[in-house]
Amino acid sequence: MAAISNTRFTLLALPQSVDSDGNLSVNIVWIPRNISPLEPVNTIFGVVSQAPAFADTQPQFNVMVVNEASEFAGKDPSKERPENAVLNYSDQVRKIYETLKQATNEDGSLKYFDIDDSRSSDVSTDYSAPEAEDKELSVKKYLPESYRESFNFTSARSKNAVTDDSYYCAIRDAQPNLNLEKETKVSWGKVYAYLLRQPLMAQKAGLIYKTSVSLLATDFNMGGWIYIDVVPDTTYSAEQINSLAGAEPFIKRYAARIPILKKDADGKFISRNLFASVLFPVLKPGDNPDGIFDDLFIESSQYNDGFAKIVHANQPVSGNILKEKQDGFHPQKEM
Repeated sequence: MAAISNTRFTLLALPQSVDSDGNLSVNIVWIPRNISPLEPVNTIFGVVSQAPAFADTQPQFNVMVVNEASEFAGKDPSKERPENAVLNYSDQVRKIYETLKQATNEDGSLKYFDIDDSRSSDVSTDYSAPEAEDKELSVKKYLPESYRESFNFTSARSKNAVTDDSYYCAIRDAQPNLNLEKETKVSWGKVYAYLLRQPLMAQKAGLIYKTSVSLLATDFNMGGWIYIDVVPDTTYSAEQINSLAGAEPFIKRYAARIPILKKDADGKFISRNLFASVLFPVLKPGDNPDGIFDDLFIESSQYNDGFAKIVHANQPVSGNILKEKQDGFHPQKEM
C-alpha cells in the first residue's frame, strides 16, 4: 500500500562555499507543495487539522551537519549536529501573493495569474500520488551528431536517449492539433515555479533564504552531509513530528553531500566553492533507502566543483533545422 501523502513542503539545502575560517554558506529553498500561501494549510493526523498559512510564518531552521559519509542523512541522529541558521525575513511575503492572486485589471484583462485554488494539493480528498506513467511514454531526448562527436561517444546510457531518425520523423510527420483549448488557469505550484526562476523575487516571497554557519575543525574531514530542519517547538515542527505512522512527512527534506574539506598546514580550511548537483532524501531514524543510488553518488562527486564536463552547443547548417549536414540550403537567419 502506498504511503499516505501528507507532504506540504519541500526543504532543500544548497551549499555554496566554505572560506578559510570554516564559514559554510548555504542557500535554503523552502517550497510549499502546490498549496495556497494565503490560507491555513490542511493536514492530517488521523483527523483533519490546519497549520498556519505559509505567507504568515517566519520559519526557523537548523543546518544539520552530518559527519558520516557512509550512511544517509537522518538515519543516525546521534551523528548529527544542529547549527542555528540566522535568517533575514521579507516583510512582503503576503503582499506579493495577494498581488499575484488579483487576477484581473479593472478592464477585465489578465493581470498576473489566473490562480485556481481548487487545484491545491491539500484540498483534495485523494491524498495518494497518481500512478507513474509507463517509461516508454516519457520524454525522449535526441543526441545530435555534434554532441556525439565532441567526445568518445559509444552508446546512450538511457533507453530514452536516441540517436536514430525517430526524432526527425516525429517532427516531420507531426500534425497540428487544431482542437486545443487555451488554458489560462494555473495552480499555486506553477506560480512557485515561476517565482523560483527569479531569485530576488523568490527571496522576497519567502522561498529562498541565505545563511552561513561556522564549522568545527573536525567537520567533513571524511566528507558528509548537510540538510535543513525546522527548529523544535517552532512553526510546523509539531506537524512534522506528529505525521501519521506510514505517512509521508509533513516536510520532505533533502540533503546535500559534502566532499572532504581539506585543511592547509596551519589547520585552516582551504577555501572552495561547493555545488550540489544531486540532492538525496533525508531518512527517518533507522530506515534504509529504497532504490539504487550508485549513479547519483558518482554524479554528486563528479560535479561537486560546479563545473560542467562537456559543453555542447550547435547551430543549424541548413534551412531545414532538422538537417545535421550541409545540403546547400543555408539557414535563413541567425539562430
